Amino acid sequence: MNRQEQDEALIQRSREALNHSAEQLDYAAQLKLQRARAAALAALSPQPAKAPWWQQKMLWLAAMPAALAIVLALPLLLRAPAATDAEGLAQTDSETAIGFDDMELLAADADLDTLNDIEFYQWLAEHPDGSDA
Repeated sequence: MNRQEQDEALIQRSREALNHSAEQLDYAAQLKLQRARAAALAALSPQPAKAPWWQQKMLWLAAMPAALAIVLALPLLLRAPAATDAEGLAQTDSETAIGFDDMELLAADADLDTLNDIEFYQWLAEHPDGSDA
């Protein structure tokens, strides 16, 4: 047997003896032993360096303008598309106004006969003189 094999055999016997004696310990001693092993392993592993506090704050400061731009752009992106000509704009406004009028009628405590004749009232609003043309 050479020197390396003797060393490995000694390490193996030592490991077996320590494991056997560790199994004979009570629960509290086993917990202390496990904590000591974990601390020893943690000390051996390299810890990543934590960034200084001012560098951590810089990340938040860099993200603020982007968040502000998104918040300010949302109302512009969620608006209804604008019509390109005056006629289309007038039509969009009248459709919106009719929609709001309908919502007011539905929200109010109006009688059901008025709601049944809603097309007549819309026609009357478009043709106040009563003509079909």
